[in-house]
Amino acid sequence: MGTSRRKTSDKVKKLLEKQKEQDIKKALPKVTSVVLTPKLLGHIFNEKEFKTIVSVGIAGLSALKSGSFSADYNFGEDLVSCDLLKENPLTLNQVIDKILEAAEELDPNLSELLVTAFKLTMAKMIKEEQDVHSFALELCIFLIYLLLQQELIEAFSDVFQEFGHKEINQLIKDLARKIANSIQTDINDFVQGKMELEALLQLISDKASDTTLGEF
Repeated sequence: MGTSRRKTSDKVKKLLEKQKEQDIKKALPKVTSVVLTPKLLGHIFNEKEFKTIVSVGIAGLSALKSGSFSADYNFGEDLVSCDLLKENPLTLNQVIDKILEAAEELDPNLSELLVTAFKLTMAKMIKEEQDVHSFALELCIFLIYLLLQQELIEAFSDVFQEFGHKEINQLIKDLARKIANSIQTDINDFVQGKMELEALLQLISDKASDTTLGEF
């Protein structure tokens, strides 16, 4: 994957040189289409890993909502609830790690990027008390965001120096959410086995080319 990433990085830099006179919100989607190719997406979207961690995540969230988490996961606290976790970051991280252990028992070779996306997704879902059925969508958003951040943040910071990392990160996150939201039904179809992984990755790639951000 190292050679592939170097080639992608070179393409990003060349394209950005042509886009640097544009509004950053116009430049970002154009450069994103270079990163979100089916080939590069295939490195982070492993079908078995994705479906495993979605299943485990939903089970963990359901246990928290039903009040059975402590018993189901042999967790030391008497009662663990979303309200408690929102007020206690340490316990929140412990709960997420406990759920992650269940995923790693099923698949001990989960990628670092997927694990990071899982933790971010779980924290967001718990803090916002979102419906468990939106877990796959949120996980997909964070995977796209982390991949884009990894590939684009430094290049954009170099070209658009008037913007800080925080602002660029937020734009990347907004774009990732727009891309994933536009294929929410397809993501659910993939999780349910109604769509092949290759078809989903092609859709993400296509949406990367079509999605736009509003101007400042």
